[in-house]
Amino acid sequence: MALLEQTVDVHVAPEAAYGMWMRFEDYPHFMEGVVQVRRAGENRLHWQARRHGHDVEWDSEILETVPQQLIRWRDLEGQHRGSVVFEPLGHDRTRIRMRMEFDALPVDKEQALTTRVAGDLERFKKMAEESVRATRGGAEGEAGAGADDRAGAGAQDSGRGPQAWLRSQFANWDDPIALVRKVSDEVDQLFSRFVGRPSAAKSGEGGQPGKWMPPVEILQRGEQLVICFDLPGISRESVNVEIQRDRVIVEGERTETPQPAGAPGFRRSERSYGPFHRTVPLPDGVDPESAQAAMHDGVLEITLRMPTPAERRGKRLDIQ
Repeated sequence: MALLEQTVDVHVAPEAAYGMWMRFEDYPHFMEGVVQVRRAGENRLHWQARRHGHDVEWDSEILETVPQQLIRWRDLEGQHRGSVVFEPLGHDRTRIRMRMEFDALPVDKEQALTTRVAGDLERFKKMAEESVRATRGGAEGEAGAGADDRAGAGAQDSGRGPQAWLRSQFANWDDPIALVRKVSDEVDQLFSRFVGRPSAAKSGEGGQPGKWMPPVEILQRGEQLVICFDLPGISRESVNVEIQRDRVIVEGERTETPQPAGAPGFRRSERSYGPFHRTVPLPDGVDPESAQAAMHDGVLEITLRMPTPAERRGKRLDIQ
């Protein structure tokens, strides 16, 4: 086995860097030759890439994740395994250390792989830092416009990337729904910046294919957290829901009915077609095992049990 190690220092907080790296569908934006990465089951990913003029596909498995610290994976074909470590370097700075073990390669191919990984890390650094600068600029603009009532909150959030769904943000349960909505909105901003939203098609054409985001509503009903997704025209068989410890992931695809070539009539469509993906973070204490999903009239509704005030306070321990 050969060993490859590369590092890069990024001017973002470790939790933000970790959060962005966990956005597997964004890998094509900074990994050379990667065309698409999608989930293929629990802890599994399916990769599509272009290597040396050829299309290649493979599956990998996430072996271990330590929030804000570590991601470890392996290629299911046994050709390589690796890890990404996020080391804090001080205020809003992180050292990302990638380590890969793989079958011995010819010298030229090993050098090409080393160069590609180094380039991937540099592109990730640029993407992460640009997203943080954009967020800081937006916060400063609001403060300059006279938003005094939000100045303190804007200054507090200015050092955090738009994808930093920090679990620590949910420590204050005074308004947990507002916190979930805030972090979800930040994820959407990141999605829009690097993926883009499909726009209305020209007259006579269907909606532009590609990734899109269905609207989400988050609310509290008594002791339940309710997350609703608008999915009109999509069958429940086309939707996949995954509940993780700290997030809800909904993905699927809306397909367009083919129109016969040269068919008479007029059509203008502003609907979006193609795959979609939404991630909604969960506050601390929400029970993932309690999740239930139902779909009626084009609305997917996911409910989870929220912790009671007693559960949020924890319990008192007597010292023996």
